[in-house]
Amino acid sequence: HMASNDIISEENALKIQNKIDEISTSDKDVVYFTEVVIKNEKRIPRWARIGFIFTLASGKINITITDVNDEVMSNLYFEWVANYDGLTGLMNRKKFCNFVDNELCQSSFTSGKYAIIYFDILRFKAINEMFGRAEGDRLLIYIADSIQRLLGENDAGCRIGSDRFIVFTDTKDRTPELFIEQLRNEIKKYDITFEIAFNAGIYIAEDKEMAPGAMIDRAILAQSSIKGSYTVRYNYYKDSLRSDMLSEQEIVGMMASAINDEQFVIYYQPQYNHSNGMLMGAEALVRWDHP
Repeated sequence: HMASNDIISEENALKIQNKIDEISTSDKDVVYFTEVVIKNEKRIPRWARIGFIFTLASGKINITITDVNDEVMSNLYFEWVANYDGLTGLMNRKKFCNFVDNELCQSSFTSGKYAIIYFDILRFKAINEMFGRAEGDRLLIYIADSIQRLLGENDAGCRIGSDRFIVFTDTKDRTPELFIEQLRNEIKKYDITFEIAFNAGIYIAEDKEMAPGAMIDRAILAQSSIKGSYTVRYNYYKDSLRSDMLSEQEIVGMMASAINDEQFVIYYQPQYNHSNGMLMGAEALVRWDHP
């Protein structure tokens, strides 16, 4: 009756009817609450908490309806703030990682089925400086909206700060390169007298047990090797990139002890005036005399 009078949706009315039918056959006392949207006397939709209280002694189901709109809306707001980026509406990193983790666990995972794409905007700071912060924010919102339009049913987009974005996409119907090309074409439509370009790093998921954060790090590493390039627009992660990065970190890690052990040696390369042969100065060089 409530549904036919447009007070509640058909779906919610059916849920309530099913709950009543379920409780009516119970062999024990029942106390159950659920939140649904109900229109008030002014036909304004509001959240209400419906309670079902059944006791075997009475044999009756008491139903209570309480307006909890402010409470529910407040909870929904704080839940949204905790999971989404306030400027663009894309997922934040925490929500994105949870989504990827759940998607990999629930799907029939095969190596190569999913890809993580990371990118940031070339010279984004220059856009803020030339056109103002508001224009920079407008561009970020436009890019986020473009990503949303391109996402498939099992895809997700994330903004992890400033002009940095991540996309999780199913490669079955669209390759990562095609997604990047489609996004680039969308961004080309943005109305600004400034070239909007980006480099992307791609990681193809090979192991469903790998943490989403590690997948993101690999996509970022793939992008960092071509960052700033105007000729190479995207790059796939390879294990050799990680090996090179670890080797560099190992060298950096040895520098502190090398300084303490005086392994760095200074040399001065003399510089002369060729017209008169007089010593003019010297170029200072340093070499690492590694044992």
